[in-house]
Amino acid sequence: MKFSLLIHAKGCLLVLLFLVGETPYFAQQQGKKEAPGQKTEEHLFHRPSSYDSTKLWEEQYKPENRYQFLGLRLSLPQIIDSEAGPIVFSNKQRELVSVNRNYTVVDILTGDQTALLKQKKLINICGHRYRDLDSQLWKELIHIAVVVLKDEQRKDSLNNDLLYWVISQSKQTPYSDSYFDALCPAPYFSKLVQLYEGKNIVLMKDKSTWHCKSVTMLKRQTPDGLGSYTQPGLLLDNSKGEILQVLPPSAKNEKPFLTEEEYERLIHANRNMKNEMMEAEQKHQANHKAACIKAFGQLKGEVVFKEEIEKGMTREMCYASWGAPWKILKISGDKEVWMYTWNYKLHFEQGILVKIEH
Repeated sequence: MKFSLLIHAKGCLLVLLFLVGETPYFAQQQGKKEAPGQKTEEHLFHRPSSYDSTKLWEEQYKPENRYQFLGLRLSLPQIIDSEAGPIVFSNKQRELVSVNRNYTVVDILTGDQTALLKQKKLINICGHRYRDLDSQLWKELIHIAVVVLKDEQRKDSLNNDLLYWVISQSKQTPYSDSYFDALCPAPYFSKLVQLYEGKNIVLMKDKSTWHCKSVTMLKRQTPDGLGSYTQPGLLLDNSKGEILQVLPPSAKNEKPFLTEEEYERLIHANRNMKNEMMEAEQKHQANHKAACIKAFGQLKGEVVFKEEIEKGMTREMCYASWGAPWKILKISGDKEVWMYTWNYKLHFEQGILVKIEH
């Protein structure tokens, strides 16, 4: 009995000595903090915002995202001065039509754009003052991009009648040669037409009511007042015969107006309606959570319910969490990449998420 008690006492003492001896280690580990500026690897990734061409205007113009214009339809800016621009080259001598004419983006030239244009031996059909690619005027331009366009109304079986639109800006004031803002993606423009054209509009600053005559490309002044550019906008009129131009909502110009229908819903929403909506949403969320857990288990089900993903999840889980991807790229065999917006690429192998690129 005494021997067993001695062993027990020694065991407690050893445990006590271990804990006392290791206390500084534990304190050191618990006290470790992320160094300033040091980033830890993310474990869970929340679902990105759904694609909305009217809310991602700025995102569409980042250089790394220009490839997204391929296959889109757009209209060239109106020819105000054929000498000044837009600067357009072609394989053949032809008349440039820039009003009510849609073109499809088939390529965007990268690298030394001047060398590429010279190599193709193109003909300048608009922006005539820049026809000489060795001139001082040409060298004074900042070349942002060369967009290769196909005219949808010209049937060309050889596909060699293309337009090369030089999007550029003068290095010196006035910056009137800048046409980059006129590159308007068809989804963005089409959605503006669908949302606003032909509808009554309420301006939030003074609650006045206007009618949207059309969605069009508006000519705007640069901040310094020395140049101009074009940008999609709304042309409004009212019962007094007044005309007004307004820019659509964006990250910098959030909700300057509402449609009359949206405004009426906002005004007439009462407390009872809000409570009913909240109860319905809570019930929907509870049912959705239960369905996720039933389909994927308690742990992964809660991750899917929160619209998050992590490595090791299946394609089905990722689809249920983030929805359908923009595009699926088949790499080889059982490897594929799912693309969400411009910022996320999910890499799958044998149906399992192995890498999240963002």
